[in-house]
Amino acid sequence: MNSKRIIIFLTLSLLLAASPLGAFLNRYGSLSPSREATNMFEACQVLEGYRYYISGPANMPRGIIGINKEYEIKSDLWQEINPEQEGLERYVRGVRNNVTEMSNIPSGMEILGPDGRLIGYWYSPKGSTIVKMTGDQGVEIYPPSTGRDGTGGGGGG
Repeated sequence: MNSKRIIIFLTLSLLLAASPLGAFLNRYGSLSPSREATNMFEACQVLEGYRYYISGPANMPRGIIGINKEYEIKSDLWQEINPEQEGLERYVRGVRNNVTEMSNIPSGMEILGPDGRLIGYWYSPKGSTIVKMTGDQGVEIYPPSTGRDGTGGGGGG
């Protein structure tokens, strides 16, 4: 009888803990490797209905993202660019020139929301980041970092 109460208590505890955890995890999206995204960036194709941003210095950015205009970037770590006016080629070339090792060739990724919906595209030698929804249409995307502090300085990554 006592063991049944313990089992019921543990089951209820797990169910109560899972609800906030599920809500927390439902705010996070992901990156998914995409040959199509790689080809789009390398062909310097600018998509209608997308805003473009770079991270890092304009002459050698660490990454480029194209975000569907339905979403709003919630970060000061990305600088919006106008690829139609400035040309996307210079930024793609800058990302490629920023590579220090052959194993870090830039590639394209799809940026997906928690529900798997396409938010935009990512181009960088770094293939991982945090994608966090901040409301219905707000998204926080951590830029590719080359250092432990996320600024691009220092070792690690």
